[in-house]
Amino acid sequence: MKRVFIFTFALFVFFSAGYINSYGSVKKKQLAESKDFNSGQGYSLIVGISNYDHDDKYPLLKTPAVDAAEIGKILKANYGFDVTVLKGNVKKKHIISALRKIHKTAGENDSVFIYFAGYGEIESLYDYGWWIPSDAKKKDISSYLDNRVVHTLIRSMKAKHVLLVSNSSFSKVYLGKQADTNLNINKKQLADLTMKKSRVCITFGENRPVVMSSLSKYSLIGEKLISILKKHKTTSVSSRKIYNKILSFSKKSGKTPVYLTLKNTGDEKGEFVFEPEASVIPVVVKIEKVKDTKAAVSFALNVKGAVILIDGKKMVLTEAGKYNLLLGRHTVSVSKKGFVPVEKDIYIKEIKTDTIKINLIPEKKKTGRLFFKKHPLTARISILEIKRKYKEGMSLDVGKYTIVSTASEYEKNKMVINIKENIDNNYTVTLKPVPAFINSLNMKFVAIDRGHFMMGSPLDEKGRKKDETLHRVNISNDFYIMDAEVTIGQWKKFIKETKYMTDAQTDEGAWIYSDFQWEKDEDSKWDEPGYTVNDFLPVTCVSYNDVKAFLNWINKKDKRNYRLPSESEWEYVCRAKTTTSFSFGNCLSDQKANYDAGILWNNCSKGEFRKTPLKVKSFKPNAFGVYDMHGNVSEWCSEIYKDYNSAAGTDNQSYVVRGGAWETYPQDCRSAGRNESMASEGYSNLGFRLVSDIKGEKHRPSHK
Repeated sequence: MKRVFIFTFALFVFFSAGYINSYGSVKKKQLAESKDFNSGQGYSLIVGISNYDHDDKYPLLKTPAVDAAEIGKILKANYGFDVTVLKGNVKKKHIISALRKIHKTAGENDSVFIYFAGYGEIESLYDYGWWIPSDAKKKDISSYLDNRVVHTLIRSMKAKHVLLVSNSSFSKVYLGKQADTNLNINKKQLADLTMKKSRVCITFGENRPVVMSSLSKYSLIGEKLISILKKHKTTSVSSRKIYNKILSFSKKSGKTPVYLTLKNTGDEKGEFVFEPEASVIPVVVKIEKVKDTKAAVSFALNVKGAVILIDGKKMVLTEAGKYNLLLGRHTVSVSKKGFVPVEKDIYIKEIKTDTIKINLIPEKKKTGRLFFKKHPLTARISILEIKRKYKEGMSLDVGKYTIVSTASEYEKNKMVINIKENIDNNYTVTLKPVPAFINSLNMKFVAIDRGHFMMGSPLDEKGRKKDETLHRVNISNDFYIMDAEVTIGQWKKFIKETKYMTDAQTDEGAWIYSDFQWEKDEDSKWDEPGYTVNDFLPVTCVSYNDVKAFLNWINKKDKRNYRLPSESEWEYVCRAKTTTSFSFGNCLSDQKANYDAGILWNNCSKGEFRKTPLKVKSFKPNAFGVYDMHGNVSEWCSEIYKDYNSAAGTDNQSYVVRGGAWETYPQDCRSAGRNESMASEGYSNLGFRLVSDIKGEKHRPSHK
C-alpha cells in the first residue's frame, strides 16, 4: 500500500512554484494530493471480544465480533488502512502485542484508529478502568487490560492523529477536556486542523457495548460507524462528524456518548480525518537545495534539569545559550523524572530570536492502598521510609517498604512489603509473645500461642467419663501460664504481707487424705497439710475463695491481670497439641508424673506410689514447657463445673478441678479428666497455678 503524506493544498502550490529545501538537489518526488485533505498512512487495531474463557462470569456478547469484522473490512477496502482485526476470543497478550506493533510502526505523519468492543470495568472510588480480555478472571484485575497501558502507548506514539473508540468503558483518569464538536467549519479550516496533533476518545462509559435492542446485529456505535464509513466512499469524514452522528443516533437508547481528549498525550486540538483512497491523486513537485537558514531559539521551562531533545537529538547550545535551528518544522521533546513528558511540534517561519514556553506537569503518582490484619489488635505499625503514621487503607506510592510491628510483651517483627498499583494491598502481621517472663514472686510464666483443639475424650478412651464430650474449641488469645504450680514459699509471701486467714483456718480445717480415705481435720491448713512441707512443694489446702484473695493481692502488686486458667485453657496447655490420654502418650509412668502408680491400668506398667507431693518441676515438662500438668496436685480452674452442653452449673455451684494428684489413679490424671470442688473447701491434694493476659490485651473467652 502506498504511503500518503500530510500537506495542505496551499503547500502543494508552494512546492510546485519552486520551494527550496535544504536537504537535497533538484529532483522529482511523488506527493499525495487529497481532494479534501492530505493524510499519512492509516493504521487500525479493531478488537471485538464476543466470547470469554470464564463465560459463567462474562456471558456471550453477540455484536463485538460482527462489528470488528465489518469495520476492519471497510477500513482496508475503502480507506487503505493497515488493518489488524482481533475478534471472538481475544487474549490480553494479543491486544498488547498488536498495540505495541502499531506504536512501533506508525510514523509522525500517520493516523491511528483503535476500536475496542467487549466488557469493561470502572473502579467506583478512583475511576481506574480496565478492558476485559477473553482470558480475564472475575475480580482478578491483574488479568484485565489496564486502561493505563493503552493510554501510555498512545501518549508515546509518533502518529499525528489517534482516534480511540472504546465501545464499553474507559477510565476518566485518562480523559481530558471536551473535544470540539462544531460542524460549522469550512474545508480550509478543517485542513488547518489536520496539521495539528489530535488525541481523542469516543465512549459511552458502559461496562459493555450499547445496543438498540437484543435483536440488533451491530452495537449502536458499530452500526453508526459502519454506516458513515460506507457512505463516504469518495469524501473525507472527520471524527467530530462521526461523534455527532453517533450522538444523534444514541438518543433513542437513553445513553449519551462522550467525545473527549486523551489527557497528557500531546493533543493540539487537531482533527482526525478518514480519507478514502479514491480521493488521492499523484502530483510532481521540484525540490532544490540552497544554503541552510537558521534561527536562534531558546526554551523557557517551568522546572530545572529537564532534558530537551530536538528532532530526537540533544542539540548543542550556542554561547548565548540558544539553539540554532533550521527554518521549518521541528519536534521538541522535554522530559524529567517525576513529570509527564511533553512532545510538541514547532514551526520556525522566519530568521529571528524566539523563546518558546513549555510547562511540564507533575506525573500522577502510581499508588496502592495498604491494609493490615493484625495480631494482636494493639500492634503498632511503623513504615520506615515515610514519616506519616500508618492508617488503615492509606495510599502509598508503588514500591517496597520496610514494616516494623511492635506491641507490649510481643517480639518485634520486621518485614518488607511491595505496594502494587490500583489495588488493596492486604498483609497480615502476627506477632509472637515474648517467650517468658518472671514476676515479683519469682514465678516463671511461659507464652502460649492461640489456636484450636479437640477438648474432651473420644468414646473409646480408657477411663473416660460421660462428662467429657468431645468438641472443638478455639483459644482466641495468646496468654501466659505459670510453668509450675504456686509453691508454699510463694504463698508465704502473700500471708506475711496481708496476714490473710484461709477458709481452712477460719472454718473447720481442710480435707486430708489418710489411710486411703478423705477426712476433714480442723488442725490442717496450708502449712500443715498432713505431710512434711518445704518452700518448693506446691501449696495445698487452699480454697477457691483463698485463691481469689491471692489474685487480688498479686494483681495490685504487679499491676497485671493474673487469673486462674479457664477449663479449656487448662486442657489446651495440658495436651500441648496431643490427642492421646496424656501429653506423653496413652500410658503414664512414675518417671513422668507423681500419682498412685501402684495399680495396673490399661496394660500400662506399674510403678511407685509415693503418697505425698513432690517439689515442683520434679519431672520433664510437656511440649509447651509446662511442668506437672498430670498428677502431683490437682489445680483449680476459673469456671463453675457443668456439662459442656449445659448453660447452667450444678446446684451446689462447685468449681472445676483438673489434673489429678499424688494420691489419684492414672485415669484421673488424663488430659480430659474432670473433677469439681466447692469454693470454700481446701484439700491436701489441691493447689493452683496462674495465667496472665498479655499487657494491653483484653481477655476473650474461648469458644466452640
